Formats: sequence, C-alpha cells, structure tokens
Amino acid sequence: MACEIGTPEADADRRLRAPFTRIDERVDPRVDAEGAEAGARERQQMTAASGGNVEGPYGRSCPRAEPRYPVDDERRRYNRVPLAQALVTAVLFSLAGLIATAFLGLRGTDVTRHISYGFFSALVGLLAHSMMMFYLIGKGKAVKDAMAEHGVSGDYYRRVAAARKPVFSIGTVAMAATMVAAILGASVDTGVMPPIVHAMIAYGAIACNVGALKIEVSALAASSRIVDELNSIIAASQGSANHPTSP
Repeated sequence: MACEIGTPEADADRRLRAPFTRIDERVDPRVDAEGAEAGARERQQMTAASGGNVEGPYGRSCPRAEPRYPVDDERRRYNRVPLAQALVTAVLFSLAGLIATAFLGLRGTDVTRHISYGFFSALVGLLAHSMMMFYLIGKGKAVKDAMAEHGVSGDYYRRVAAARKPVFSIGTVAMAATMVAAILGASVDTGVMPPIVHAMIAYGAIACNVGALKIEVSALAASSRIVDELNSIIAASQGSANHPTSP
C-alpha cells in the first residue's frame, strides 16, 4: 500500500541505473519520501510495515575494516594523508612564511605584503604547533589503551611521554615568540616602537620555530618506532592465540 515503506537511501550509482520514473528494483515510487514513519493504514489481520528505509540489493560498499593493529591509527582508509606528515608540512609552511616575512621587512619596500605574510604565517604556525601537541597526546593515549586492552607490559607509554615532553616546552616558546613578534609589528607600524626591537624578536621567533620543528620531528619518529614495536608484540600475541602450538 502507498506510504507503507520508505524510499531507499540516496545513491548516485543507484540513481544512474534506475529508470526515470521508478527507483531501484522497480518499486513503485509512491512511497514515504521521508522514511520517518509507517503508513497509517493496516491490512486486515496484518500490522503496518515499519517506516525504515529500504535497503537495495546492490550499490552498497562493504563496511570498512578496522586497522589490523589497534594503535596504528594512520592506516585507516579514510586517512589518505598521514596526519603527522600534514602537521610537519604545516610547520614548514609557516617557517617559510616567517622567513619570507623577515626578508620583506629587511627590504622595506612592500610593507603591505610584509604584514600579510607575517599575519598568515603566524596563524598557521600557532595552529600547527598546537595540533602537533594534541596529536602526540592522542598517540600516547592510544598506546596506553592498547597496552591495557591487550595486557601488554612494558615502558611503551613512558617512552612516548618522554619523547613528547620537549615538544610542549619548545612548542610553547615558539608560539609565544611568534605571537609577540606579530603583535609588536603593529606597534612598529604605528611608530610606537623602533623597528630594530621588532626585528630582533622576529629573528628569535624564527630560531624558536626551527628548534621546535627539529624536536617535533624527533618526537614523531620516536613515537612511530614505539608504536611499531607495540604493534608487533600485539600481532605476535594474537597470532599465538589464534594458532596455539601443540605441547
């Protein structure tokens, strides 16, 4: 009966294969387009059909499998570009922008571009360093949860915490120096502060960002090695559990 079933979910592949006036499997189009509730009428001695959406027999992809290893969160299919590489690229992009800003400031011929480059590079650097910290925190939590879930003993979490600890200090200093340099640039533009003070702080901010980049790359490499070690131990334990050896 009309409006007793819901329409199939929108699917580009299904719409292309379906006839113009009908939907998949030649179901009559007089259906509940919202799929929210069943039709009000009932057949004699029969309950009304449910109001859920109709599932087509094809055109649906298989559920995406979870990664083989619990803490290997960078091998998920939806994560085409590893997050760690994206963060390092963002830090490099910000550092290049700061260097270009300093070069334009030394020339002194294009103040508008100097201000634009400095403002944009400072924002990108602040976002990249803060996201780097959150990423390393999440990596450590994933290691800790995997160890608790699979009963793995060892100092893996302590090693991850030790590798990421310098990132928080140098990253905070780099962000603070970048913000101070950007704020003092406005003072120079209004004539309140001499340009040499802004220049010295800007050079210090660039040096802090270079040091932060080096430490962040080292922390990412160390955490990746620790994750690989933990993944191999978990895989070995799962393999021995699935295929026990005979006494």
